[in-house]
Amino acid sequence: MRILILLLVLAWTPLFATDFSWVAPTEYEDGTPLTVADLDFYQLICSGQSFQYPGTATSSSETFAPGDYTCALTVAAINGQVSAPSNVVNFSIAQPIPKAPTGLTVTP
Repeated sequence: MRILILLLVLAWTPLFATDFSWVAPTEYEDGTPLTVADLDFYQLICSGQSFQYPGTATSSSETFAPGDYTCALTVAAINGQVSAPSNVVNFSIAQPIPKAPTGLTVTP
C-alpha cells in the first residue's frame, strides 16, 4: 500500500484556476428579442474538455493543468436551438518553476 501512495504523489499535476466571462446574447439570429429567461445553458469547450453552466451565468472559473488551450462558448435556448460558437480564445498555462535553492555553503 505504501508504494501505491508514493506513486500517486509523484504523478500529481498542479491545477490552475482560469476565469472566463462573456456577454449574454440579446437577440435570436433572425433579430427577434432574446431574454435571459429564453436561455437554457451555456457550454464551454476547451481543447476537448466540456463545461456546462446555467443560462443565467455570465462567468465561470475552471481549473486546468499546464498546457495550451483553445476555447469557445455556445448557448442553447429553451426552444432547443444552439448558437454558433463564440469567438475563440487561446491561452497557455506554464509548468511551475521551482525556486532556486538557498543556503549553499562550502567547507574547505
